[in-house]
Formats: sequence, C-alpha cells, structure tokens
Amino acid sequence: MLFSFFILFSCTDIVTHHLNQGLEELEFSFDINQILIDDIKVESVGFFKLNDSIYKIAIKFNDEAINEDLNKYTLGMHIKPKDSDKHLLQKNKNYISWDFIPKLESYNNHKYVIRTLNSKVKHIKSLRIFLYNQGVYKERYGNNIILNNITLY
Repeated sequence: MLFSFFILFSCTDIVTHHLNQGLEELEFSFDINQILIDDIKVESVGFFKLNDSIYKIAIKFNDEAINEDLNKYTLGMHIKPKDSDKHLLQKNKNYISWDFIPKLESYNNHKYVIRTLNSKVKHIKSLRIFLYNQGVYKERYGNNIILNNITLY
C-alpha cells in the first residue's frame, strides 16, 4: 500500500511540476497558439498518463483568459480514434465526447483547464476542441482547434 501511495504522490508531483513550467518540458505536449473565441487563446495542450487507461489533459490558455468569459460555454473535446482503436468506441459512435463546463486553474501564473479522461484509446486520429452553449448542444461558438495524429504512451 505504501508503494502505491508513493507512485500516486510521485505522479501528482510530476503533473504539478509540468503545470508550473507551462508544459514546456512535457514530452506529450503540443503548441497550439490559436484563438478559441474572442480574447481566449489556447496556447498548448498536454497529456499526462496516470495509469493504463486514465490520463489528464491540460489545456493551457493565454493570460487574458478569465473564468467569467470561458465558463459561459461548454467545452467540447471530441476524439476520433485511428482505425486500430475504433473497436474501443461505443456501438454506433464514431468519436468519443468529453464535454464539460470549463473552469480555469492557475499554476505558477499559467492558466489551464484540466480534465481527467478515462479511455483505452491510444491512437488518436483527431482531437477537436471547441465551445458551445451550456446544456444540450445547439450552437457552436468561436473556432475549432484540431490536433491530428496523437499517440498516447
């Protein structure tokens, strides 16, 4: 039990370290630098492996991003797996949807939306990040940000 506590504590320390560094040293991070909407810009996206099927995704925003503007929306994250991982999708679905009301967190003056994801998909054809109205999807706002060809370790 002490060993599993040490691993969890170590993972938490590593995540916090990379968040404090602005994801600059993280192996599985991607520079984005695209406007999501108005003055809200996604600077980078990073992935942290917690165990075989649980990851944290950290979306780093610009300094001007504030909760009052961002949490008017639902943040959509839709993942389309590569053919090798399509069998991991739910029946009659061609993507995985992780949508939620975003809340900014700060680490050493870097602003993030952080989400824990549970998925066995390791080979991602595309990850689309976008904003839409709160509640049931009716209308998309701003720009789509698309990352292609991601392989999680």
